[in-house]
Amino acid sequence: GRTVATEAHKFEVGVFVIVTTIVAIAGAIWLGASRFLEKTEPYVTYFSESVQGLDPGSSVKFRGVPGGHVASIRIAADGELIEVLMDIDATMTTAVKRDPTLRATLELSGITGLRYIEIDRRKGDALNQAQVLNFKPPCDVIPSSRSSFKAIQSALEDVYDRFMQLDVGGISTDAKISTLSEAP
Repeated sequence: GRTVATEAHKFEVGVFVIVTTIVAIAGAIWLGASRFLEKTEPYVTYFSESVQGLDPGSSVKFRGVPGGHVASIRIAADGELIEVLMDIDATMTTAVKRDPTLRATLELSGITGLRYIEIDRRKGDALNQAQVLNFKPPCDVIPSSRSSFKAIQSALEDVYDRFMQLDVGGISTDAKISTLSEAP
C-alpha cells in the first residue's frame, strides 16, 4: 500500500510543477505582449553629453509620469551627438505635440547610477540651447537640454577654474608686505 501512495504523491507534485510552469510562462508572455500591444509613437532626442546609465528599456517620463521607454541608443548621423529613440505612449503624445517648450533631459534614478529620460517644460537658457541638426532625424524630435547633474558638474568646474586662476602666492606676499609696512 505504501508504494501506491508514494506514486500518487509524485504524480501530484509533477502535475503541480507542470501547471505552475505553464502559468508562469503564460504570465511572462502576457506581460511581454502587453508592451507590444501598447499604442506608442516614435520620438527621438539628441544628447551632447554622456548617456552612461541609460539603456534600451529605460523609462521615459512626462513631468514625472511614466509615459514610454527608450527603444534604442546609438551615435547620431553627424558622429557627435547621441541619438536616443523613444517609444512614447499615444496618450502622452498629444501633450508632447502641443508644447514647444518641452525638453528631454537625462535624470538619475536614485543612487543606482541608472538613468531615465524626463520630458518637461523648460524656460530661459534651456529653450535657447536646442541643437541645430545637420541631418534628417528618423522621426519627430524632442529637443534636449543639459541634465541637472551635468549643469552642477559644469558649475563646479567653473568655480574650480576660477579658484585656480587666483594668484594665491601673490595675495599672500602682498598681505605680508602690507603687514610689515604697517608695523610700528
